Amino acid sequence: MEDREDLKKLENIVEKLISAYNNLKTDKHDVEEMLLQSQNENEQLQNQLSQLQDEKSHVHDRVVGLLGTIEDWEKTQNLTISDDSDDSDDSDEEVSGFEADRQKEVESSSQLFTMDK
Repeated sequence: MEDREDLKKLENIVEKLISAYNNLKTDKHDVEEMLLQSQNENEQLQNQLSQLQDEKSHVHDRVVGLLGTIEDWEKTQNLTISDDSDDSDDSDEEVSGFEADRQKEVESSSQLFTMDK
């Protein structure tokens, strides 16, 4: 009779071990799926980051080009104003007034591009 009880205990232990093994196997499968999903998401985010960096670089290049165009335009405007100043006695006052107005515009517009953290 004691052998039967020992055999029954052994059967219960084996069943518990098999059940625990199956649960671990299921958990492992779930974790592997989560890992795969995370890796896919990471790859997508890396691609998105790369695209955004490319876009940022493109926008930066365009802004630099626009600033260069504006600087060239300002130089031609200053030359035109300087050429016109030879024709008039009051031109120095007009140019300095123009420069003062322009300086105010530059100071106010530069505040648009500051970023507080």
